[in-house]
Amino acid sequence: MISNKRSLITLSALIFFYCLGVARPAIGFAPADSLLVYTLKENERIIYLGEHRLLVTNTGIGHLLFLSRANGYFILFNGKEYGPYESIGFTESAASLVDWAVSQGGKWFQLILDKGIQLGPYDNVVDVYRSYEYGDAYRGTDYTGNHYGFRARKGKEWYSVIDGKPYGPYINEPGNGLPHFNHTGGTLRAYLQDYDYDSNTATYKSRGDSVVLGKFPESVYRLTGKVFYKNNQPIKENISYFEEDVDFKNYLAIDEDNIVSMNGNKVEGCPPASEGSYGYYSPKPSFIHESGHAIVLHKVDNSDYYYLTKQKISIGPFNDVEKSSLCFSRDANHYAYSKGTQILINGKVVHQKGFSLVHNPAKDSFSWLSVKGRSIYLHSLKP
Repeated sequence: MISNKRSLITLSALIFFYCLGVARPAIGFAPADSLLVYTLKENERIIYLGEHRLLVTNTGIGHLLFLSRANGYFILFNGKEYGPYESIGFTESAASLVDWAVSQGGKWFQLILDKGIQLGPYDNVVDVYRSYEYGDAYRGTDYTGNHYGFRARKGKEWYSVIDGKPYGPYINEPGNGLPHFNHTGGTLRAYLQDYDYDSNTATYKSRGDSVVLGKFPESVYRLTGKVFYKNNQPIKENISYFEEDVDFKNYLAIDEDNIVSMNGNKVEGCPPASEGSYGYYSPKPSFIHESGHAIVLHKVDNSDYYYLTKQKISIGPFNDVEKSSLCFSRDANHYAYSKGTQILINGKVVHQKGFSLVHNPAKDSFSWLSVKGRSIYLHSLKP
């Protein structure tokens, strides 16, 4: 049995179906494209809490589906089928949905869906971590990064596997959170066994093996305690949070009074940011890819809104489900979110019964799923 995982076959076999509503675009929108992506066969059922969803990768989107058949369990991603498997596990400490542990013939493998590879066999596999060197490229999407790593055991020996290459063997299992990817000092590195972190200088030092994966542009800013630094020189105090865009061209800072500034200048008209429990901003402010602008969560009469700095407008109100579905076009001129089963783009309903709304970076369009009977459809619309 794999460590820190539980088998999907122990979960309730739920069927999570929506009736397909005819796509009725609001005035000003072209009809949404519809594509049949899968039809359930006889004696075939959906597993993993009955969910199927769209995932955003570096190159576009992918449809993820888990199936149970008489001969085992299967994973479908972008129409490609993997299996049969005796069981499918999921990591609880690393939440990437494109990485899955699967078992065949009593052995374990790591399935890296966006790269289309299956690694193994091993006696145990634990926790796939991604490099995430590109961070939040736009609202709602973490680019997965170019590199991945996980822990694996053969017999009594442990390995750290980076981009398919095993490093080791090690007598003891590397700890939780390893392999750890970090890009400081302009170098992208994977720590394989352990590392020390100096919070005063925001630097890392390896304890045990590490692998240099390449050069990477580094921000000149950092926040230590409540002090904001540029090139290791303090420039402002009483800052509680900061965020940069993917190219390090713009930064957003929030002070202890929750006042928002962009590139050192107060964002006029922006309401105070909404601070969550324990001093964290959740969901955190995020830059929108290519726009150079960000969204900031705030509250009006106890309702959640997002303030869009480029257009200087508030979008909302939202509940937790709707907030998690909010996404933007690359230039931040268009936005979409779900409200119940409705899909809305720029505040207008474009589909009555859809789900799993995402922004597709490859086409700069919005995509979502719907179900009619036993058939699953993919819809795409570019405003």
